[in-house]
Amino acid sequence: MTKVIHFHPPRFLDLREFIDGGFMQEPNRRFFHVLGLELVAQLQDDGSLMLKVCYSRNLDGGVVYPAPDDDEVARRLQRNAGEIDRLWRECARAREARYGFVIQPVGQF
Repeated sequence: MTKVIHFHPPRFLDLREFIDGGFMQEPNRRFFHVLGLELVAQLQDDGSLMLKVCYSRNLDGGVVYPAPDDDEVARRLQRNAGEIDRLWRECARAREARYGFVIQPVGQF
């Protein structure tokens, strides 16, 4: 059996870096929006960000957004999607080699 490595204490990614790097954009676009759900970061009065889940399951077909009007925003979204794709492929190869799967089978391991 392969040993699972956990970091103690756990390491945390700054929420702003998580958002700016596309780590919220892509799960939303690829998974949550289809289900009528959406991860959102809400700015708090103290300047911190709180991660919340919007529920729009009443929308037949899920959540869809119009294309951005701002070209720079559109380029950033494309860059994020491409970088997440690249990172996914890299991590998927490593997980397949180490564990024999990419997505962990339910109830296994």
